[in-house]
Amino acid sequence: MKVIIKKFFAISLAMSFVFSTAFSAKVHANENVGERFEDDNYKISQKENIVTIYDKLTKKEIVMTIKNENEAVLKYSNGDVKEVTRENNIICLDDKVIVKPQLKQDSIQGKSNNLSKAARTWHYYQTIYYNTKTKGDIESIALGIFSFCPYVGKIIGIVAIIKTARNMGAKTMYVKVKQYYYTGYSKYKYENYFYANKSRTKLIKHTTTYKKMW
Repeated sequence: MKVIIKKFFAISLAMSFVFSTAFSAKVHANENVGERFEDDNYKISQKENIVTIYDKLTKKEIVMTIKNENEAVLKYSNGDVKEVTRENNIICLDDKVIVKPQLKQDSIQGKSNNLSKAARTWHYYQTIYYNTKTKGDIESIALGIFSFCPYVGKIIGIVAIIKTARNMGAKTMYVKVKQYYYTGYSKYKYENYFYANKSRTKLIKHTTTYKKMW
């Protein structure tokens, strides 16, 4: 049963990359143009699964197409194309490991699927820890958005977390993700915590996300 659960959790959260720019910015949402973020250095827009990041200083641009929560394609202004993948909680860029989290795994004490509906509940599975930082170029920003989007929201939610971290003087984002499975393994829950310090006492944001398997 552990093998089955591990397979499902392979698509779990892989939080990464903190933008090193101080985000004193404008964020807009419009149903016709999608969502836009802009500061002195970058313009970022998102419409559906397409995210465009433009660097005002270098005049370079990346267009990221998010295929699903585990796959994305980056198209660079020089014509290069790279693939981003997430598997077993590890994020890779063209098969190069970018983020490899630390896991704290407890023994699973699941119960029989024959339990009554009233007896069904959430069971703790494991905790994932991420301590990540980046220099904040447009490639890193693209990877950061890919990592955050399924679990935080679109650009507005992502920028809010990053801006708060930067305002608190944090150059590194410390992330903790507690994972749970429901009796019967029909759905999974992720409790996501974003901190501004290594000891994880300065909480920036807490989100809860769910994944239904059937």
